[in-house]
Amino acid sequence: MASQAQSQLENQIKACIAGDSEAFHYIFDYVKDRLFAYILSRAGNREDALDLTQEVFVDLWRALARFQYLSLGQFYAFIFLIARRRLIKFYRSRRIQVELNENNLAEPKVESNFDDHRDLLAGLRSLSRKYQEVLRLRYWSGFSHQEIGKILGAREATIKVWHYRAIQKLKKILKQL
Repeated sequence: MASQAQSQLENQIKACIAGDSEAFHYIFDYVKDRLFAYILSRAGNREDALDLTQEVFVDLWRALARFQYLSLGQFYAFIFLIARRRLIKFYRSRRIQVELNENNLAEPKVESNFDDHRDLLAGLRSLSRKYQEVLRLRYWSGFSHQEIGKILGAREATIKVWHYRAIQKLKKILKQL
């Protein structure tokens, strides 16, 4: 059943590259939830994530004419590359510039007793970027180790190692909070 759905997706991707807008609707419906979950995990709020997801699909539509389909994993890598680039633009546009003065140099107030969700996100942000990506793609977007490997351009075995190490580091960080 899964291979039939993948075969259907591959056919729709090829039709979309040829300019079929109905095929793009199929791709959108197939990928939107995974992509949105990934972007939401990075953007932090629903409204920004919705806007960014829409922008990624606009960028995808524009880029498909130059895309050469080789495999489903390569297509996912292409979409998530567009998403990462869109997120970088988003972060750059939101960069806050603070003027240094005595008021801004005061010690920040730190809340204690964070709830588990915020602790988890704080722990996740303290991991290296590659470990964050593996965990976000695995748990927010539901990709398999093999699919994550294709998205990130690494072997499946490497992704499994990164996943294991990320989980171990995250456990250690969360124990300290």
